[in-house]
Amino acid sequence: MTIEFWKIRREMFRFGSQARAIPEDVFNYLFATWHYDRKIAGQIDRFDGNLPKSKRIAIFLIFPKSGLLDSHLHTLAYFRSKGYATLVVSNLPLCQTDKNILSENCWRFIQRPNFGYDFGGYRDGVLSLTEDLPHLERLVFINDSVWFPLPNSRDWLDDVEELQVDFSGAASNFGTPRPEVHAFRSLKWSYSTQHRDFHICSFAICLRPNVLQDENFLSFWRGLRLTNKKKRTVRRGEIGFTQWAMRHFFSVGTTLDVTDLDHELAALGEARLREVAGDLIIPENPKLSQLWQDLTEDPKTSRQDLEKLILLTVSRQGASYALAAYSTREKGFPFLKKSPFSSGSESSEANLQVLNKTRDPKNLIAHFKLI
Repeated sequence: MTIEFWKIRREMFRFGSQARAIPEDVFNYLFATWHYDRKIAGQIDRFDGNLPKSKRIAIFLIFPKSGLLDSHLHTLAYFRSKGYATLVVSNLPLCQTDKNILSENCWRFIQRPNFGYDFGGYRDGVLSLTEDLPHLERLVFINDSVWFPLPNSRDWLDDVEELQVDFSGAASNFGTPRPEVHAFRSLKWSYSTQHRDFHICSFAICLRPNVLQDENFLSFWRGLRLTNKKKRTVRRGEIGFTQWAMRHFFSVGTTLDVTDLDHELAALGEARLREVAGDLIIPENPKLSQLWQDLTEDPKTSRQDLEKLILLTVSRQGASYALAAYSTREKGFPFLKKSPFSSGSESSEANLQVLNKTRDPKNLIAHFKLI
């Protein structure tokens, strides 16, 4: 047997790196939130806007690395039109001009240190509303990782009201089986909130009073273990918050319903099915990207394999990413994730072509100045 010393060296280096990180990870797990609350939160700046308060509030988390954008104002205008007061939480400093613009377009805004990703910002927003929570009719969490609302799309807040659930969102992840890429033909579609790590996506969540008035609601946010590691933020924030809600027997639901996606695909004509498969967006998954390329470029690929490919991609990437063209065009879904279309993202040029398959693409591109 040939000993590949470079592999041994690689594994020893990896083990050493992980071992060195353990003390830091333990410290962060035990003390990061304590440290933030006592040493960093004092840097938070709070400002009052000129718009009135409401019993319906949206916490809008922004990361304005290029300053305040028209798309931010578009989202603010939507919530204002729906009778919501918006509390903007910025994870980056704002220039005076942007502060002046925000003052005219929201109820209140917070400028905070960039710690804890979106859930760090949501947490500061919630804690600032401690006295208001018992009196609120609705509380929305939304962030600027999406363009929202898309032109000529469905009205998300109206759809949320129709759901009649305690804890509603735009989309969910990990509600279906997730086989390995090579075993995609074995996938049997079934959607359940009981799947491990099921969660409502954090880019858009709406809560009703029975959640907000629960004595454990503030306890969750006060005790949330903050971190600047994205995967852990997802686990403790997105997954943790959804799982908390279900453990406390609150009903959950999403406006982008993929429960019967397998039946929807089976009902499509051959040409349309191939188009949906070709429009899939697959960020940062080389094995899945290769499978997608192999199957969509081969005209002999069977209908069954294309359906399984789509279902696998949704199960592993999430419908809000994978089905951007299909969900916006066929379902009027009013959200579009930004990251696959950014210039620094993998396959961004190919993904930009998907914009032409969305509902009202010319208006969409012009409205948000996407290109």
